[in-house]
Amino acid sequence: MPNVGGGEVVYTVRSGDALANIGARFQVSATAIARANRRADPDLLYPGLRLTISTSASRPESEAPQAGSGTRFVASISQQR
Repeated sequence: MPNVGGGEVVYTVRSGDALANIGARFQVSATAIARANRRADPDLLYPGLRLTISTSASRPESEAPQAGSGTRFVASISQQR
């Protein structure tokens, strides 16, 4: 994947790719990729299509993962006597 500079890479779509999978690989939302590449139909991908993807270093803070935004589990432990 060529580095475009400024925290961006160019990704070439392969057979079986979906924006969600590509986004997960680069920690970017599928919506952000579609917007950045002016994709009117984000489901219309084909092998060889080149997408510019902003890496996490260059994403606006509003798109950057927030601390504590992962899955949380809460366990209730009762004290037995």
